[in-house]
Amino acid sequence: NQNGQTGTRLIGYVPDLINLLQSRMNFIPDIIVAPLNQTYSGLVRDVANGVYDIVVADLTITSARREIAGFSNAIFD
Repeated sequence: NQNGQTGTRLIGYVPDLINLLQSRMNFIPDIIVAPLNQTYSGLVRDVANGVYDIVVADLTITSARREIAGFSNAIFD
C-alpha cells in the first residue's frame, strides 16, 4: 500500500464462500493459512484438539480421520 505495508489477499471460491457465510451468519473470520510443513493428518488432529474450528482443504476422508473429526460434504466432486 502507500505506507509500504504488504499483505496477502485471498481470492477464489473458498474466500468467496467465507464472505457469504460471514454476511449471512454475522461472524468475524480469523483465516490462518497453514504452514507449508503441516500434514493433512496434522490438520485433522488440530481440528480435534481445538487449534482450528474448521479446515478447508483438498483432504481425503479416511476411516481413521473420521474417528478423530467430523467432515462435511465435499465442495467439489
